[in-house]
Amino acid sequence: KTFIILLRGNLLILLLLNSLKCLFQYYTMMDNSASNEQRLRELNVKRISIKGQITKFRNYLSSFVIKPELLNIQMAELKLKLAKFEALSVRYDDLQNEIEVLNSENIQLEIDERDNVERDIVANIVAAKTKIESHSVKQESNCSSNNSSCHHDLQDVGLKLPQIQISKFDGAYFRWLEFRDTYENLIHNSNRITPIHKFHYLISYL
Repeated sequence: KTFIILLRGNLLILLLLNSLKCLFQYYTMMDNSASNEQRLRELNVKRISIKGQITKFRNYLSSFVIKPELLNIQMAELKLKLAKFEALSVRYDDLQNEIEVLNSENIQLEIDERDNVERDIVANIVAAKTKIESHSVKQESNCSSNNSSCHHDLQDVGLKLPQIQISKFDGAYFRWLEFRDTYENLIHNSNRITPIHKFHYLISYL
């Protein structure tokens, strides 16, 4: 009798432990599900923000009108905005990948969403690069048709350094890309500034 009582007691304990295990798994699954839903909501909000930035860049390109007196500044600004936009496209890709994993039940809808957004991103990048390349071709054409004028401009730059306002680099790593892109677009890539003057500009900004 004692053996039977012990056996029954052990069986009850095993049943109780198994029930507790099932309950634990159930609540863990519920917690994970709630956590995934919360994460998915956060990602959707971020995606909306990115899509808003894409629309903003598209509107910027649509309203982009070249002003001769501000041509170089406008081109430098466009190149900076394009670089940031390309970085934004990478962020979107990472974010969309995570959304597709969490929302696998609606994977086809997510794939369609990705196609639409990526099509918009590519169109904007192409439009921006077309404007930049068109400007470069015009500059080269002008210099080719008027070498003496281009040579004269280079000599003028050699006589006196024009004022080009760029914020000094303070050593903060998160400001490096912005400083580098600004310096390259306004000074380093300029054919009107001699190498030695480019060096002096760089030193003055550090």
